[in-house]
Amino acid sequence: MPELKTEAIKTIYGIIYSRDALIITDIVMSPTPLEITIKTSLSLSCCIPRIAERTDIRAEFKFYEITSISIYRIDDYPYEKYSSSSFDEVSDECASGVKTYILSTYDHVFYVIGKCNVTFAA
Repeated sequence: MPELKTEAIKTIYGIIYSRDALIITDIVMSPTPLEITIKTSLSLSCCIPRIAERTDIRAEFKFYEITSISIYRIDDYPYEKYSSSSFDEVSDECASGVKTYILSTYDHVFYVIGKCNVTFAA
């Protein structure tokens, strides 16, 4: 099993960290072009720095220009020991400006090579 070098992605709410941080509320997938939008509920108390006094917010992760995607049940994800947070970028070289992302939710891990846009709403 190859070693992955990951780096936590800092969002406007800090680093998303913990298995309980992201609960999936909906998934929309398009096969052509290959895109996936993962809609979640984000617990701000699971961010670093911790934001305890706010209610959960909506976080939407849209992956597009995908060249590869793997979806794992959280307990079957083989590279968990290399994760830095719930939303990581893998340090590797990809073509055409795409990157490798790892998004870990309460039940699933999405390993995506492509581009990503993240939006938040109260």
